[in-house]
Amino acid sequence: MKIIDIKYEDLEEFYVMLAQKLSSEFSKSTHVAVIGIANSGLKLSAGVHKELIKLGYSNSKDYAVRCKRPHSKITDVAGKIYNSPLHIPTFISNMLRKIEHVVLSKLRPTTRIVDFHNSENEISKSEYILIIDDAVDSGHSMKSVFEKTKSLAPNSTIKLAAYVITQKNPVIEPHFYQYRDIIVRFPWAVDSKAS
Repeated sequence: MKIIDIKYEDLEEFYVMLAQKLSSEFSKSTHVAVIGIANSGLKLSAGVHKELIKLGYSNSKDYAVRCKRPHSKITDVAGKIYNSPLHIPTFISNMLRKIEHVVLSKLRPTTRIVDFHNSENEISKSEYILIIDDAVDSGHSMKSVFEKTKSLAPNSTIKLAAYVITQKNPVIEPHFYQYRDIIVRFPWAVDSKAS
């Protein structure tokens, strides 16, 4: 599977594009919730929210949700390697990312714990909701957040976005995405070469 490095400028272009697409779906008086799935999805939700404000959507608000899966030993090992003070050559880093991706794709449990940080009441009043994350792998995190959000706001329009969909046939498909069937190394990743 191909791995690409992206820069913050690439994300800025995505925020602008996504905000413009969204703006055609609701009026400026619509109460809009932009929900970022922690951790990296928060960066994306903040960027999209900022662009909506620039376009005059003052009734939009940015929220955070944490979606936890049971702990994984492979993630611990990968994290220790990526955070090592030793310089890891790019080809080794790429190989490790591919191994992590394949192993986690096969082992990921489907259960998730969703925590809206006490913003459920505000979100339930939103007319239009965008749930965004950096990447959709199996799709179980996004699906869990979608289902919980739908139970909070059953009459709201809910759309899903991710910068990348890494696996074929995730359990839920985002309405908006930039890339598919690749692995993206985001600029905040410890092994990123982008600035």
